[in-house]
Amino acid sequence: ARIRHEDEDASLWLAKPHANHVLEPEAARVSNSWWTKRGEPLSKVRQLCAAKCQAFPGVNAMKSRYTGGKASARCPFGCGTAETQAHLLGGCAQFAPFHTRRHDHVLRLLARFLGEECGLSVVATHDSAANARRAPQLPARLLEAVPARLRHLRPDIVVESQPPPPPPPPPLPLPHRPPRAGRAAMPEPHPPLPAATVLEVGVTTAVREEDLDRAWDEKQAQYREYCQGAGFDNRVLLFGATGCIPARTIRELQPLVPPTKRKAMHRALTGISRALTRDMFALFHMRAGAARQQPRAARRRRAAS
Repeated sequence: ARIRHEDEDASLWLAKPHANHVLEPEAARVSNSWWTKRGEPLSKVRQLCAAKCQAFPGVNAMKSRYTGGKASARCPFGCGTAETQAHLLGGCAQFAPFHTRRHDHVLRLLARFLGEECGLSVVATHDSAANARRAPQLPARLLEAVPARLRHLRPDIVVESQPPPPPPPPPLPLPHRPPRAGRAAMPEPHPPLPAATVLEVGVTTAVREEDLDRAWDEKQAQYREYCQGAGFDNRVLLFGATGCIPARTIRELQPLVPPTKRKAMHRALTGISRALTRDMFALFHMRAGAARQQPRAARRRRAAS
């Protein structure tokens, strides 16, 4: 961003404390993975730079700023508010189904990583399709621990560790040396399974440190009572709508990842970052196409009337 966008807006954005909060060294490696791909057209690189600086020029708020207020800054889809980049990526009702599909995509990528790479048992994944069935997917043994008045809630992902393998059978005694009384080897009982972990996943447009902390607190409060009543661990994983991976997300995920799978975790987070970046560009193109269709629809309505 310093190379491609050396204007005043980018300099001010990069000088703020939240830039260091979001892009700590470990988080920066997965958040900036798009830059490691070569052969990207310059137009896409410029759009990505602008999006990282919250200054995508395709929204009406930026058009109004560039024209000195001559162009309207309001959302063209009747939302009744200014169309900023954050509004387009997370608040516009016109693209609400897209926002839901983006969240489900991140949910599936995370569940696949936790189940296949980390060896965890993903006992429930509540995406939009599962929520439409209105039945929690938790097994009965875990659902019984949840307070009855909260059993209708559907956390995004619920995982637990795989049960330990059974202990090996005791060795058979030698014929010439019978075992002493009271010394027979007994299989040790299985240790109790650790409490399940509830993972709440969110795609946020927050950039400043205080906004990220507020989004974390709001997301964690949704299932605080649910997890406390059942004895589950409650973790929140937030991802930036522009592909940034906050450092706090990595810290929240690390206790679930074996030490030998840290590289796999970085690969998974890099894949999520790139998926969010692709989704962001897809949304920008959808916004441009919808804006072109609006004048045509208005002309057809006038001709019909």
